[in-house]
Amino acid sequence: MFFGCESLTSLDLSSFDTSKVIDMRAMFMGCSDLAALDLSSFNTSEVTKASCMFFWLRIFDHARFIKFQDFEDDGCGRNV
Repeated sequence: MFFGCESLTSLDLSSFDTSKVIDMRAMFMGCSDLAALDLSSFNTSEVTKASCMFFWLRIFDHARFIKFQDFEDDGCGRNV
């Protein structure tokens, strides 16, 4: 969804309805300039694929993440 958004510095995802999303692969891949990322409102109950979702992100120390289920790991860079 936001793949390759290198210059994106902020993102408000609080109103996103993710309750029917099944594939989040590479969703934030390459968003290297994000200063923060709050995914605490994400509903991932239907998600089955999330590989590479945070690939190339530098903000892991400043991010609020959700607890993910066990997803299919098809390898970062393949089938994205």
